[in-house]
This record gives sequence, C-alpha cells and structure tokens, in this order.
Amino acid sequence: MKTSKLVSALFISSVLGLAACTPRDVKVVDDQTRLRINSKKGGKTQKNGPGSEFKLGSYSMSAFLMEKQIEAVELIQLATKKQDAIKTEYTVTDLADAADGSKQLTIGSSKDELNYSSAGGDWKGKGTKSLNAKITYAADKIQAITISGSNVRSSVDSAANQKTSTNKYYVNLTETSYNLALTAKEDSTVVIEVNGTGNIAGAAGGKRAVSDFSEFKISMVVDKASLDTTEVKILSATAQIKYKGGNGKDFSTNLSGKNLALNLDGLCNTLVGSSTITSDRNKIAVSFDDKAVKVGNKWSQELAACGKRPVVDLSRLLVY
Repeated sequence: MKTSKLVSALFISSVLGLAACTPRDVKVVDDQTRLRINSKKGGKTQKNGPGSEFKLGSYSMSAFLMEKQIEAVELIQLATKKQDAIKTEYTVTDLADAADGSKQLTIGSSKDELNYSSAGGDWKGKGTKSLNAKITYAADKIQAITISGSNVRSSVDSAANQKTSTNKYYVNLTETSYNLALTAKEDSTVVIEVNGTGNIAGAAGGKRAVSDFSEFKISMVVDKASLDTTEVKILSATAQIKYKGGNGKDFSTNLSGKNLALNLDGLCNTLVGSSTITSDRNKIAVSFDDKAVKVGNKWSQELAACGKRPVVDLSRLLVY
C-alpha cells in the first residue's frame, strides 16, 4: 500500500518543515489551530504531520511494527527484572510460584499519564494493560517465558483536545489478544514470537475511523547474552500486520531486518538499524536511530525527547 499523501506541520519537537513564513521558534497559533491548518495541506513534496482524516498507511504501520519489537524486549526484561519498572510505563507485581516451580508475575500499566511532543503536536499517552507472565527454568537457567493478556489498551490524545470540540486528534489501540513466547535455543540465541489481534481507532480533524487488524506477528532472533543487558542485539526480525486501509480494503505491511541494536533505557529506548518493507514493490527501507524514524526519503519523524518517549508512539499513526 503506497503512502503518498504527506502533509506539513509546524513542529514543536518533531519533523522539520521545508519552509516557514514566520521564524521557526515563534509559536503563532495554538496547537489545535495549528493541527487544523496542517491537516488541510497536502502534497508529495511536503513533510508530514497529522492529516485531515484518520487512515492507516504502510509507512506509519512499519514504524509501529518496529516499536512493537522494542515493546516485546522491554516486557521480557521487566519480567526477568533486568529493567527497572520505575523508569518505564509499567508496574510489576510478583505472584506465588506455580506448582511446577515456574515464576509468575503480572505486568500492568502505570497510572501516570505520559505527556510528550511528537508528530506535529503535544500528546497525552495512557495505557490500560494487564499482562500475565510466566518464567520457566531448567538448571537455574531460563528456558521459556510467556506473556499474555486480553483487551490490552493504550491511547494517545492531542493535548489540545477539548471535551466539547469536534475537531479532535487521537488514537486508541485495543489488542483483544496479546501473546509473547520466548524460547531459549541450545546455541547462543533466543527466539521471541509475538502475535495479537484487535483494532486501531482514531480521529484526525474530527473524522473518526476504526481499522481492525486480523493479526500482527513478530519473530525475532536475539543474542542470548545481550538480553541480560541494556544493549540488546536483535540478530534478525520479521514482522507482519494485516489491517483495513483508508478505502476499506485489506492491506498487509511486512517487514524484514537484520542486526538491529536496541538500547533499553525506560522512557528513552533507542533502536538503531533498519528493516525493509517487503510488501512494497519498491522494497522501501525503514530506519531508526537515536533521533528519528525514516521511511524512504519522504516520511520522517523525530522521536520524542528522552525521558518522555513512549515505547510505541501511537501519534505517528495519524501521519499517513
């Protein structure tokens, strides 16, 4: 699915526009007015921000899939206590061991709202998540980890949204099922498999839409020793999501990548490396670094600032 409609924005902490009629550091309109103005600007040569209607595209979905890989590794490190939950968007609660000796715990959303700037605006992120984790050992070594949940919800709203406003910008993600499985191999690697179903609902410029995704799947081969550190080596990864596009048709975004470097640091996670949208006839590259995510040479967005960076930035789904 091509993502050719790009719209411009006056950014606070996100993508740089190609030109400006006023000094770039001067805020001449409030956020909601700015979003409304930006939503009316189109054109292939312009940089991107929230559009005038909500619809999913392969560029934004590819960035979403890449960050779902970050999320999976972070959840594993939260379960194994390699990641400090206080620095993340989650809380961890230990439960009694299972009869077979495996460790059990729950991973839930923090009650705190995450305020950050990204994708042409200021956003408020929130999660309602409850995941069950189980860790199985053999000879005092982790052999398998499972993490699962149902009705796992997260959302992002424009900070400028008002209850009485009809011109709202928001994204709601509902994962009716979420399943993660880690399996340790006899060599120096582990395999991480993630799958889920659900829907993504959103509104841009007041125009609301809901897109079901029949399934997303992620498969990663990770260096085993690095999984116990903050510098995780993803040796290879594939990802796929099937969803309804803006015209109601079924679409699929598929990714494949190798040698991705993931630095886990709570609300400042950084993924460095690239994957390829293999479902696109042109095999477009999706690249992350410590500053931005880029798809080809037309779609580029800066990451939220360290300390306020969501693991999965849903606001990007407003950028078609």
